[in-house]
Amino acid sequence: MPRCPLEGVLAGLLVVSSSAGAGQPRSFESQPEVYTEFGEVSGCGLGFDAAWRDDRTHTLGISGSVIALLIIQKDTVAVLVRATGLYDTAKTPLIYAWIQTSPYGKTTDFTVGPAEDPAGYMAFKASDPNAIMIPSMMAVKGFRLGVKFRGHPLENQVDLPPSRSAVTAVLQSCFNDLEKSIQTILHQ
Repeated sequence: MPRCPLEGVLAGLLVVSSSAGAGQPRSFESQPEVYTEFGEVSGCGLGFDAAWRDDRTHTLGISGSVIALLIIQKDTVAVLVRATGLYDTAKTPLIYAWIQTSPYGKTTDFTVGPAEDPAGYMAFKASDPNAIMIPSMMAVKGFRLGVKFRGHPLENQVDLPPSRSAVTAVLQSCFNDLEKSIQTILHQ
């Protein structure tokens, strides 16, 4: 995923937080992702970079995105969850990652697929009209992220805040255009 690396962010985290359940982010950035094909919007997503400390004082970082994509060849929409992670500033493979939003719930029922990065994680779900709005729900309401790193026994969770209004506005515009593209495909 082409975004700024988290190494610098993670190296700068000196405050230790301890809590049961989900941690709180020490650093969080989100950005809208707009995908086009043949001059039409074919996907909308929310990319994010987050860093936090777990309750055992390890520094964790995730760079990820959740994308709703129109798959023209199959006349459907799929939602992808992609993530890569750092554990104590070292790139560490992810066993899994999930997103929880309201009202959708967790993405734990998504099908795991091959990630672009061998240390990364990718899962998808097609033909679920409720899943299409996950990126928007993440941006508007915030979300919980759960991850498990290879070689580390515990699942780590963090509650991430809503995105800035500028990010939400771009994402809303993208979804309006994506809806038009979907309607065009369905009525051909």
